[in-house]
Order: sequence, then structure tokens, then C-alpha cells
Amino acid sequence: MKRNIFLNKVDYFGFYEKVCNDKVLLKQYPLVVKEIQNICQIINSKIEEINSDNFFELHAEILGYDARLQIILSLLPKSSAEKLSYSLTEKEIIDLSQKDYKYFFNECCDCEECTNSLYFSII
Repeated sequence: MKRNIFLNKVDYFGFYEKVCNDKVLLKQYPLVVKEIQNICQIINSKIEEINSDNFFELHAEILGYDARLQIILSLLPKSSAEKLSYSLTEKEIIDLSQKDYKYFFNECCDCEECTNSLYFSII
């Protein structure tokens, strides 16, 4: 899978806008698309609120919302031709993202214990 590097809001939110505009995804997963859009709006508003006094708290919140997006994307088909080996409802996909987001980066890094990185400071 191609790795995207996002250095600005336009690229980051543009990626998710492209995901949300996928006709197949819109038809098969309308609630999930709505959730992605909602999360992006929340992240955007958190970015606008950042200052030197609240950076660490908002950064932790933003990482949590981004983890939710990663979980959601990982549970969706990568293309209209892909057949998933599991069957989840839209509600289950959203619920999993809400339940598991705090542990997402730990699992990606295969870390049993939290380290002193901002990546593991998710609220």
C-alpha cells in the first residue's frame, strides 16, 4: 500500500475527501462515510484551537481521532473488487473505531507497554 505523507491540512483532508467521494463506498457504507466526514470536521476544529497552552492535550485528541480513521479504513474494502473475509455492519465498524482507537498505535508498533512518545499519548 502506498504511504501518504501529510504535511498540511489540504493534503490530509483531501485524502479523506477522496475516500468519502468514492461512489461504491457511498453506496455500501453511507454511515461510515458520514462518520469519516464527522471525524475530519472534529480534527479540523481541534487544529484551529491549538496554541502553546493546549498543544499536548489537543495533539493527543487529534491522534485519537486519526487512529479512529485508520481503524475504519482498515476495515473497509480497498477497492470495489475486493471481497472481505469478514462481514461487519457499519455500526460494528464505527463501534470498533470508538472502542479500540486508544490501542491502535501500540498495536501498529507491536508495543506491549506505553513508551514516552507522543504517539502513545492518546485521549
